Amino acid sequence: MVSTKLDLSAEAILRGYKTQSAVERRFQLLKSPQFVNSLYVDSPRRVEAIGYLMILLMLLLSIAEYVVRRELAKKKTFIVGSGKVKITKPSLLAIYRIFYSLATVSVTIEGQVHRGFSNELAPNVKTILCYLGIPENIYIRGAS
Repeated sequence: MVSTKLDLSAEAILRGYKTQSAVERRFQLLKSPQFVNSLYVDSPRRVEAIGYLMILLMLLLSIAEYVVRRELAKKKTFIVGSGKVKITKPSLLAIYRIFYSLATVSVTIEGQVHRGFSNELAPNVKTILCYLGIPENIYIRGAS
């Protein structure tokens, strides 16, 4: 391992190095082709702005992960992830995959827009929304 900061101890360098994998895991979701391939920016200022937005997003997602894990531990329960796997400490990616299958429909009848879920919300989705204090109808509410 190498560092250009000569005032750091070997222990401090090692701690920094060991936390890099945790940071990489956090950004794994944002580096996925589904997310990155949809971005197009044409100026350095916009690239910088997206960088800041990604950092804020990662902070919010990390808080969400922490809250879900804390509530699952407090209630000594689990959620069912993809592949019907019981998860007590879901990662950001596991939570993302749970919500990825969520589908909504929107129909306009006589000028009135009606929104709904294509299927009933799965129990794991309801649990996560409840733990995060997010109303279930967040996806289907119209503009207020």
